[in-house]
Amino acid sequence: MMLLPSLDALGWVRISRDSNGQPVSIDDVVPPVPQLLGASDGVLDIVRASDTQRAALKLLRVTSTLPLERAEALHEASEFGDEAAEDALRHLESVNLVKVERADDGRTGPGETAPAVGVRV
Repeated sequence: MMLLPSLDALGWVRISRDSNGQPVSIDDVVPPVPQLLGASDGVLDIVRASDTQRAALKLLRVTSTLPLERAEALHEASEFGDEAAEDALRHLESVNLVKVERADDGRTGPGETAPAVGVRV
C-alpha cells in the first residue's frame, strides 16, 4: 500500500501534479477533529483491518471510560462477530492492554456477576 494515495483519498493531503501526472508538490491538510473521527472507518478500510482488530478497537473504546462486565464488553464488540470479540479480548489481555478482574466478593459462577473488563493504565 502506498501512503500518499491513501492520504489523498482521505483528503488529508493535496498532491499537485505536472502535465505528465507526476507529483510536484504535496500540501498537508489537517482536518478538524470531528472529521478525523468520522474518517476512522475509512482508515480501517484502507488498512484492511480484520474483524478481530476492529473488535479490539471497540473493546478499548468502550472499556476506557468505565469497566464493564465481561459479557457486556464482549456484547459491545460482537458487531464484528462473537469469535472476533473473544479473540480481541484474549489478544488485548495477552499484551496487557486490558485487564480482567474478579469481583471483590469473588463472584464468578453461573448467574453471578462476571469478571469486569477495563483498560489497564
